[in-house]
Amino acid sequence: MNPLPHSNRFRGHVGRVLVAMLLACGPEAPTEDAAAKPEIESLQAELRAALLRHDAVAAETAAHGLGSSMAPVLSELRTHEDPEIRSSVLDIAGIAPTAESCRLMLSMLEDAVAEVRERAAAQVLLCVQTELAPDLLAVLERGTPPEAQVSIARQLGNIADAQAVPRLVALRQRATDPQLDQTLSLLLAKLGDASARSELVARLENETPAVRLDAVRDAVYVGDPSLVAEFGPALGDETDVDGIRVCDVAANSAAKLGAPIGYPDALVRLEPAELDAARRHVQSLSGSKS
Repeated sequence: MNPLPHSNRFRGHVGRVLVAMLLACGPEAPTEDAAAKPEIESLQAELRAALLRHDAVAAETAAHGLGSSMAPVLSELRTHEDPEIRSSVLDIAGIAPTAESCRLMLSMLEDAVAEVRERAAAQVLLCVQTELAPDLLAVLERGTPPEAQVSIARQLGNIADAQAVPRLVALRQRATDPQLDQTLSLLLAKLGDASARSELVARLENETPAVRLDAVRDAVYVGDPSLVAEFGPALGDETDVDGIRVCDVAANSAAKLGAPIGYPDALVRLEPAELDAARRHVQSLSGSKS
């Protein structure tokens, strides 16, 4: 069992997403009352001053003390002429991403400066409340900014439900970017659209190793354990693609989907006996379908 190299590209952000989920689901900030108002106003002044002087540490400290009461300051500064301050507003909004602060982040996807738009797109990945699904869908339908459409679509798949399918089908019919088209296909498959699921199955059965490799990874995003029954071609493919065998990625993806094969927490080069066991398991699943 030899560990294979794998990307750490999104590990840090995933950790932040998990923290954000805990914060978003936790207790709400205390209700303002007359006694607390002076303290809140003082902290808001501290937050405003810290953001204006680019003091990230002081801004985070004040934001933690304010909770949802930081919203007026962020709303005020989100249109500040200095793009660095606008980026800092996004950083602070992501500390405790409530629905209100997430809507502020979404509004900043159309900032005039590309770096701010990119920061906003990254921060939107912290927004996990299902009530935000219509907001994300509206961003996709507007089509701006184009560079954020794929990440917004993937995030929408984590919070939307089947009610969004008709609008997503219509949106996909208008999509001209191939990457967005494929992302919308995966999103539709994740939401239960049979046609989109069939497209993913066709990619799993594709003869091109690189296509199979991407397909087994995409199956994890779709999150349907029954897709493991379609992993036979990928598990039988020992082609090396960029230093990784297709069959090893297939086993890892199957494990992430709950199959008793491979290793869900590590991408490893399977031994021949392990591969044979994985293939037999998938064959048994395929046989039970017919």
